[in-house]
Amino acid sequence: MIVPTFNGESVIAGTLIRLYSTLTTDDEVIVVVNGSTDKTFDRATDFASTVTSAGPVIRITKSEKGLGCAYQSGVLEAKGRFIVLTADDLPFGFSDWDSTSKLTIPSAIAIGSKAHKESQVHRSFLRSLLSRIFLVARRILLKSHVGDTQGTFFLQGEWVKDFARKTTVTDYMWTTYLVSYAESIGLTPLEVPVELDQTHGDHGTRIGIVDILQSFVSLVTLRKHIKTWTKEAIPGVPTILELENFPVLDAPK
Repeated sequence: MIVPTFNGESVIAGTLIRLYSTLTTDDEVIVVVNGSTDKTFDRATDFASTVTSAGPVIRITKSEKGLGCAYQSGVLEAKGRFIVLTADDLPFGFSDWDSTSKLTIPSAIAIGSKAHKESQVHRSFLRSLLSRIFLVARRILLKSHVGDTQGTFFLQGEWVKDFARKTTVTDYMWTTYLVSYAESIGLTPLEVPVELDQTHGDHGTRIGIVDILQSFVSLVTLRKHIKTWTKEAIPGVPTILELENFPVLDAPK
């Protein structure tokens, strides 16, 4: 599991406690502190130094500032068959994991999606509007029908590392590029429902006009990448026979 965190000192210890008490010794948690200016790294390191072998392996690393930098660093360090990309405050608890483990067909890319019709997520009007605009823009520019490219990600297959080695995206658009890359090499992202954790209220949106403009510029650039990716012969793309069902959590908390 990859947990990027930027100035998350108020939440990171609580998140690690939940992960440690829920995951098993077969799992690893890679916390990537990306450009934090507070004591996030110290909080995470202090927790990791106190755990025993009874739970998952916990590793604390650093990357340059940027969500994409954190994801890329974590993916390249991950050792497991499955890779989870989540947020440092676990906004959906483990409802996303539970939904993914119930998939009847194994998938190389599943997304805990706020846009899924069965998701229980309250969002402000402005955030919903911006999400809708972004969705329409992706459908027009990228021909993608994925509803949410900013959710949690459940991944399996070496294709993920292949993408991480190639991409130069460093910001929150990293997962949007990841989705397009998957579609370009013949993978079908599956979206699963999520439930917003009770402790995670809707805080509105901090996205401004500049962010919106940068997103559209990034989508135009992404369209150019898609043309290149679809022409390439990608080794190691997993087939349905090679994939496994995502493991079920014994006691989600």
